[in-house]
Amino acid sequence: MQDTIVATASGMQRAAIGVIRISGHDVLKIMRRIFRGGKSDKLKDRLAIKGWIVEYDSGNKIDEVVVIYYKNPKSYTGEDMVEIFSHGNPFIMNEIVHNCVKAGARIAKEGEFTYRAFMNGRIDLIQAEAINELIQAESIYAVRNALGKLKGGLSELVLKIRNKLIDLIADMEAEINFGETDQIENQGNYIKDINLIKKEIKEILKNHDNSRFITDNYKIASVGKPNVGKSSLFNALLQKERAIITDIPGTTRDYIEDRIIIENLPVILIDTAGIRISNDKIEKIGIEKTKEIIDYSDKIIAVLDSATELDEQDMYIFKSWKDKICLVVMNKIDLAERIDIRAVEREVKAYKTPIIKTSIIKKLGIEEVRECIRKAIKTLISKRRNDAGYILNERQYDYLMNALKEIDKAKRDLLRGVSVEYAIMNLYEATKGLEELTGEISVEEVLDQIFSKFCIGK
Repeated sequence: MQDTIVATASGMQRAAIGVIRISGHDVLKIMRRIFRGGKSDKLKDRLAIKGWIVEYDSGNKIDEVVVIYYKNPKSYTGEDMVEIFSHGNPFIMNEIVHNCVKAGARIAKEGEFTYRAFMNGRIDLIQAEAINELIQAESIYAVRNALGKLKGGLSELVLKIRNKLIDLIADMEAEINFGETDQIENQGNYIKDINLIKKEIKEILKNHDNSRFITDNYKIASVGKPNVGKSSLFNALLQKERAIITDIPGTTRDYIEDRIIIENLPVILIDTAGIRISNDKIEKIGIEKTKEIIDYSDKIIAVLDSATELDEQDMYIFKSWKDKICLVVMNKIDLAERIDIRAVEREVKAYKTPIIKTSIIKKLGIEEVRECIRKAIKTLISKRRNDAGYILNERQYDYLMNALKEIDKAKRDLLRGVSVEYAIMNLYEATKGLEELTGEISVEEVLDQIFSKFCIGK
C-alpha cells in the first residue's frame, strides 16, 4: 500500500486510445520526471492537460498524451492517481509503463487498484466484486445486475439485516443482564424478530438458482443415441460447420460447445457423444462425459431418429432426465417413419414438452427448433424482469446461507429452552458472516482469492 503502482487499464490490444493508470503517494513526483505539459507541467485536480510522455533517462519524446490527475481521496483508489491517455499501440503503452517504473513506480498486481479502493473505504467487498462482474458481463442483464451491486443496493440490504441482528442481540443481552428473573420473558418477540430476519435473507437468496443463467450463460445440450443427428442439429443451429458429421455411429467421442446469442443472452450449445451400450473404451469415456454435461446443463434437447423404432436407449434418456428436456426433436422425417409417436408424446405429456419433426439434411424444421429455444429463453428473461432481486456469486451465496443456518440454530435453541447465551453466540456468528461478506471484517485469504480474479490495471 505504500508503493506507487502502474499498469495499463485498457488492455494491450491495438486501439485508438490506450489508458495507463498510476496510483500512490509518489504519483506527482513520477509525473514531473516523465511528463512535459504544453504551457504548464503542473497537474491540477480533474483537469485534462495535453503534453508529452518522455523517456526518464534521456528526455526523448515517447508519445503525445492527455493526462488527468485525481487528488486523494476523491479518486478511484482513494489515493493520488493519474490516468494517461496515449495512442493505443501496445508498444507505446509498454514504453510509458516502463518509464513510470524507472521513475519510481512498480507494476500493479491483479486487481490492485480496486483492492486499494476497498482498503481505503471507497467501496465495500460486494461492490469490488461487482466491478469485476461488470467487466466480465456478457449480456445486458448481467451488466444491470453488476451495476445494481456497484451502486450499493445489495450492500445496503445486507447492512440492514446486520443492524437488525445487532439490535436483537443487544435486547437479548440486556434482558440477561438486567432482568429480574432467569426466565426469558420476551421469547415470543425474539422468535418474531428472527423470523423476519430469516425472511429478508431468503428474499435475497431466492434468485440464486433460477437466475444464475444471467451471469453463468444458459447451457443447452443435445442428447440422444448415436447417429440420430445431434451434430447436424448443432451445426444447423450455429449456422456453421462446427462438429464433424459422418454416417458412422459414435463419431462424436467428446463434447463440443459453442455460443450463440438469443434474446440478447449468451447461450452455450453443447453437442454430446451418443448414449448407448459400448465396449469401445474411448466411446465409453465420452458417454460418461455426456452424463456429466447433462447434470450441469440447464436444459437438454432429446434428439430421436424417426426412421427407427423407439428403443431402450431412447427410453433411458426420457426416464433419466425427463425434467430437463426442453424440446424433443424427431429427426429424419424424410425417411420412412417407424417411431411410435404416441409413445413419445406419453413420455413428455406431463411436462408439456414440445415435439418438433425435422429433417436436418433437407433443412426442414430447423427454424421451428430455433424459435422454440427462443421462446424458452424469452420466458426465462421475462420471469427475471419481474423479479428485482440481485443475482449472487458463489461467495455471497455461501455467506448468506451460513448466516441463515446460524440464525436457525439460535431459533431452535430459544424454542427448546436452551440457555439464551447459546442463541446469542449463534446470532453473533451470523453477524460476523455478514460483516465478512461486505468486507467490514477482512479475511486475507478471501481478499487474495477475490482480487486475483481481476485483470491487471483494474
